[in-house]
Amino acid sequence: MVYNNCDDSMPISLGEFERIVKAEGREEGKTIMAKRMLEDGMSYDVVAKYTELSVEELKKLMNGTN
Repeated sequence: MVYNNCDDSMPISLGEFERIVKAEGREEGKTIMAKRMLEDGMSYDVVAKYTELSVEELKKLMNGTN
């Protein structure tokens, strides 16, 4: 089965579509967990280490500007 990529209308396979969705889900999970960790008082450096998000990304997340 083939789906269209909304960004550039290139067809993608179901396997590629699943890979993209899983990757997006992992990223969303990282940001949710990072926000919780920061709200619990963990430092930006520690959260960045365990989530693999940059300190800049974390600051944007906490400011609501991502």
